Amino acid sequence: MKILYLCIVAGGVFAACGNHNPSGDVTRTQKEKQKLIGDTSDLSKEGGTSTGSATSGIQSRNGNDTGKGNSSHSSDFYRTAIEGNVAEIKMAKLALSKSSNADIRKVASRLIKDHSNFLKQLKLMADSAAKSDTAISTDAATTIKDLSSSSGNVFDNKWLEVMIANHDKTIGLFESALPTADDKMKNFLDAALPLVKDHKKMLLSIKQKS
Repeated sequence: MKILYLCIVAGGVFAACGNHNPSGDVTRTQKEKQKLIGDTSDLSKEGGTSTGSATSGIQSRNGNDTGKGNSSHSSDFYRTAIEGNVAEIKMAKLALSKSSNADIRKVASRLIKDHSNFLKQLKLMADSAAKSDTAISTDAATTIKDLSSSSGNVFDNKWLEVMIANHDKTIGLFESALPTADDKMKNFLDAALPLVKDHKKMLLSIKQKS
C-alpha cells in the first residue's frame, strides 16, 4: 500500500513538473514574439516617416534652392540687360558722331554691332513687360547729356571711362545671373560674356594709348 501510495504521489509530482515548465516557456515565448512583432511594426512606421521626411527635404532643396525658372528674377535681369544695351548703343553712336579718333570709331562700330545683336536676342527671350521697356536709366541719360556737351580729347577720355565702367557693370550682371539661369538664358550668357570682356579689353587698350 505504501509503495502504491508513493508511486501515485511521485507520478503526480512528475506530471505537475512536466506540465508546468513547458507551458510557462510557451507563454513567455509568445509574449516575446508579440513584443518583437510590435517593435518591428513601430520600426517600420518610423522608417516610413524618416524616408518621407528625407524625400521631402530633397524635393524641397531641388525645387527651391537654385532659384531657376524664377520669373521675377528673369524679368529683372532682362529689363536691366535691355536697358543697358540700349544705353550702350546710344553712347556708341554718339562716339561715331563726335570723335575723330580712329580707334574709338572702330570700337564704337563693333559695340553697335554686338550690342544690337544682344538686344535682339534679349527681346526674343524676355517677357512682354521687360522687352517693351526700351527707356534708358536716369543715370545713363545724364551721362549721355554730359558726353554730348564735350568734344575733342575731353570727349574721348570721358567716353572711354564711361564705357569701361559700363562694361564692368555688364560683366558683373551677366556673371551674377549665371548660377540661377535657365538653359535659354545660360546659352545667351555663355555666348555674350566673352564678347563683353573682349569689348572691355579693346577699350582699355585705347585708354592706355591716350
